[in-house]
Amino acid sequence: AQVEPDRERMAALYRQLQALLLQRLPYVPLWYEDHYLVARRDVSGYTLAPDGNYDGLRTTVKNPSPRLAKVER
Repeated sequence: AQVEPDRERMAALYRQLQALLLQRLPYVPLWYEDHYLVARRDVSGYTLAPDGNYDGLRTTVKNPSPRLAKVER
């Protein structure tokens, strides 16, 4: 991959290498941190992941604020 002149092919080779390393190398977490979630009332959909990743941001939404909602008379 390092000497590949085509950037698309280079990226593909590095992706293959990364997948291979992910399969073969051991992973031992050296520490664990506590995770907390604090959010405003107009934010919903986020869930804490046990491994600490932020994938929950994909489902997080900001809801319209009740104070700013249009009042119909």
